[in-house]
Amino acid sequence: MVWMADTIGRTLGIEPVVMGVTILAAGTSVPDALSSVFVARGGKGDMAVSSSVGSNLFDYFSWTSFAMVYIYSDV
Repeated sequence: MVWMADTIGRTLGIEPVVMGVTILAAGTSVPDALSSVFVARGGKGDMAVSSSVGSNLFDYFSWTSFAMVYIYSDV
């Protein structure tokens, strides 16, 4: 998945960091979203919402933090 995102990004002229923040973060959120749907169908909507919100916030902030460190570092 990482290799394919990198290849597509380079083909389209998109920085690898941007691809990581968008495509790879979405790839980690999709399984969480699916599990939330199954839990909600089981009648536990509050658990589905809290799981979805918490997981997506963690993914967003962790990838954004990584991207900011990468962008502003001297690597």
